[in-house]
Amino acid sequence: MKAQLALVCCGLLFHGSPLLAEEPAAVPAEPREAVSDRNLVEAGKLILFDTGDLLTAPVRWDGTDWLKFGIGAAVVTTTVLALDQPIREASQRSRTTSRDDFATAIQSFGAGASWAVIGAFAVAGWGFDDSKSRRVAVDAVSASLIASGIVTTTVKYAVGRYRPGDTEATWTAKPFSGNISFPSGHATQAFALAAVVSGHYKQPWVRVTAFFIAGCVGLARIQLNEHYASDVVMGALIGTAVGGTVVALNESRRAAPTGKRVTVTPLLLRKGGGIQAAAVF
Repeated sequence: MKAQLALVCCGLLFHGSPLLAEEPAAVPAEPREAVSDRNLVEAGKLILFDTGDLLTAPVRWDGTDWLKFGIGAAVVTTTVLALDQPIREASQRSRTTSRDDFATAIQSFGAGASWAVIGAFAVAGWGFDDSKSRRVAVDAVSASLIASGIVTTTVKYAVGRYRPGDTEATWTAKPFSGNISFPSGHATQAFALAAVVSGHYKQPWVRVTAFFIAGCVGLARIQLNEHYASDVVMGALIGTAVGGTVVALNESRRAAPTGKRVTVTPLLLRKGGGIQAAAVF
């Protein structure tokens, strides 16, 4: 809620008489001011706002949100029970040196290469004053920190699932044991970035390319026997949900009034004058 406080200063008098508000002076209307990613401080504020909103979102969910959550949980559970072992066995039977080399290269888009992409958007945004690139960079950093740094990391350690290379069982988990197979962090990061890019670029080829690369990252982690299919599916769901939500939240904030400002304007009355200051919070 905005509150407006008008402070009338009596230091400047035109005719030596006290400043009496015989005629109320209207405070100038504040123009709408959008959040600007040009300012790194404001960009940092967006990331903090996103973190708070996303981590407390479940307390504000309605029936539709819980239905989506239930569907996602059902998909992951079905993958664990019906597909994890067959997909694992098939991927390991088909392993070749060339496929492993490709998987090793493409999986970097769920780790270091993804941050290189974000850095490229940041350079284009601030270095060449491209507003869309700035928005992508800010939203991608926010989605990455929340999805990969907080949500997936927390679930990983809380669940404690063993990696497929460490067990023959379909599901072996020991909470807080240091085993961190579920969900896939690479898939989370890749899909979070893909969702952010897709949220800002509506061209079909951009969206298809972004999610195709993210999908290849997930398949690479299965190919290299680092994750089960359900690990990848869960990571993809987290990354996509967080990335899409961050874009929606920040685009809304960018279009909304913001800031705390003080404006100073002359105050002219019949018997005197002064300065009027208005602070908007």
